[in-house]
Amino acid sequence: MFGDRFRHFRCQKRLSLEEIVGRTGIPKPILKEIEKNAIPNPSMFIMNKIANALEIPLDEILYSSSSNTYEELDEEWLKVVREAMESGISKEEFSEFLEFYNGGMIDE
Repeated sequence: MFGDRFRHFRCQKRLSLEEIVGRTGIPKPILKEIEKNAIPNPSMFIMNKIANALEIPLDEILYSSSSNTYEELDEEWLKVVREAMESGISKEEFSEFLEFYNGGMIDE
């Protein structure tokens, strides 16, 4: 699941949850829930912020074989990510779309 891969990469990069909070603005309790897989399929906005904080491409955290549970990620999210990547949209453009979609509340 996403949380397993998030924890794997965070530990691999020797980053604390506090450092991820500082890089993403996502509250620590939410990050803990994601890592425990209590939030098994976080929003694309959150997954993108986490990938950026880890300084890895979003597709790497989504498709990483570092965890045997990657195939458990919601297939609909995988389809959306694949379509976005195939369309040529950049991470920045996708983030701008999310900011627009979320009514400018990107840093909350």
